[in-house]
Amino acid sequence: MGKQTWHKEEAVLRQKLEFIQYQLEDEKKKFEENKLNHENMLKTMHSTNRESVVGREQAQQTINEMEQKFLTERRKQEEQYNEYRKTLSDQVEQLKKKNNELEL
Repeated sequence: MGKQTWHKEEAVLRQKLEFIQYQLEDEKKKFEENKLNHENMLKTMHSTNRESVVGREQAQQTINEMEQKFLTERRKQEEQYNEYRKTLSDQVEQLKKKNNELEL
């Protein structure tokens, strides 16, 4: 009877041992997956940081180019405005002279 009890306990203990070993293997797999995910995330972050630096430089270069175009266009418009204003001022002066002559 003691032998049967011992065999039963041994079988139960083996099952528990197998179950614990299975859990251990499962946890090891999860740990490895988490480790790989973490490493991939770090690689992605480093790559993103490098890309963002390059992206920032490109964006700054584009901004500088656009600023230059804007300033050039602004200067052209100011010159056109000043020419137009001068033309109109000259016309006003001529009309004032004509008006004065006509009044006399």
